[in-house]
This record gives sequence, structure tokens and C-alpha cells, in this order.
Amino acid sequence: KEAGSKEEVLRLPRNQSLHSRHSLNATQQARMVMIHHHRKTSSSLFVLSSLFLLYTSSADGGGGVISEHVAEASNTTFPAGFAWGTATASYQVEGGWLEGGRGLTIWDAFSHTPNRVLNNETGDVADDHFHLWKSDIELMKSMGLKNYRMSIAWSRILPAGTGNPNPAGIAFYNSLIDGLVAAGITPWVTLYHWDLPLALQMEQNGWLNSNISNIFANYAKVCFETFGDRVKHWITINEPWCVSVLGHET
Repeated sequence: KEAGSKEEVLRLPRNQSLHSRHSLNATQQARMVMIHHHRKTSSSLFVLSSLFLLYTSSADGGGGVISEHVAEASNTTFPAGFAWGTATASYQVEGGWLEGGRGLTIWDAFSHTPNRVLNNETGDVADDHFHLWKSDIELMKSMGLKNYRMSIAWSRILPAGTGNPNPAGIAFYNSLIDGLVAAGITPWVTLYHWDLPLALQMEQNGWLNSNISNIFANYAKVCFETFGDRVKHWITINEPWCVSVLGHET
């Protein structure tokens, strides 16, 4: 629930590199014109996405008729060790878009471009997981959750996509992962869920750069070395078809 908002135009001087955005003030932290909605929230709801839901209806639109497909699925036996859980993505839930040394991402640029998103909404605050992760873990624990798939925001670890790791970003994910493990929840970590650091897109042509695999491998290495003692399940890229085809086909 929003109590109010105000708009502020953010511009980055043409001669300013995005690599040094972490040293800029809040009115300089984008290359393009962006609308920054400052939000005050009276409450926050942590949304656990990717829950498996089954919805059925009859052919004429009436309810209550179980289809053959659902009946077949209900008789399916899952193998021993099958991991049930829920999933989120960093941009969907974290918020804190200009906090903790986080660099800008292509999602920030897209959502802050007027009329690109319904109601010009952004993920600046989202579910405020960046601030509410402790209570979010308590919610997960109260649900009896044993597995949680999350994603790491590349730009929290490496604000410009390359260079030295960001200590504040490392600290955030260390605390989050430690909290999950302490609660008996196994973290499953996605390295990339569509939030490419903006500097890589603007200055190195993003995924079309022939060297992007090496750049990504360096980021992955930092994550493995930093969190690998507790994280044993890694997902490389969420839905790579969407990144490659939907993101670049046209």
C-alpha cells in the first residue's frame, strides 16, 4: 500500500562511466532519463512465487470437473529425495535498488522508462526483502518450507558486472544464506535471473558480447568461492530460452 510518491528525474552526465556509478549521488545514478518513485509502505508482503497450482474447469466453463490430465497427475509418484519448495528472483523481491552498493540493472532501466510497465511500477521496493529477510525466513519456516530457490543479483556482487566484489552485497547474501541454513531451509541459488548489470549492457553490449561467457564465469567463481561452503545446489541461468529468444530475437 502506497502512502504517497514523488517523481524525480535522474540523469547521468554523458562523460560519466557506469563503472563508477557507486561513487555518484542518487541524482546521477542512471545513463538515461529515469523516474524514481519514492515509496512509503505501511506493510510488506513477502510473495513466494512458483507455487504449483492446479486449476480445472469443465468445457462449458463450469467448475468442479477434474480433467483426465489432473487425474493422471494425482496418481503420479515422485521419486525418493524429490525436493519440494518455492522460488523467487532477486528483482522480484529484494527492493533496495540503490542500497548496499548495488549497481543498476537492465530491469531498473526498463522499468524506469516511462510507459514500459503498467502504471510505471518498478522493483525499487518490491517485497522489501533486502530489509525484511529475517521475518521472511520466519514466514518460510512457519510454512514448513525445506527448500528455497533464490537468485543472486549479479550487480549486488559486482556492481558493474566486473571488477572487485562489493563487500556489502557479499554480507547481505552471507546473512541470508546463514539464516536459511539455521532455519533448516536448503538454499538453491540461481546465478542469473534476468537482471544483467546495466554497465555490461550499455558499455559491453551485454549477452551479445563474445566475451560475456568469461565475464559470467568470473562472477560465478566469486559466488562459488564465497557461498559454496553452504550452497550445494546451483542453477546457472533461469529460463535461458527467454534470455536468448525473447530478449534478442528481434
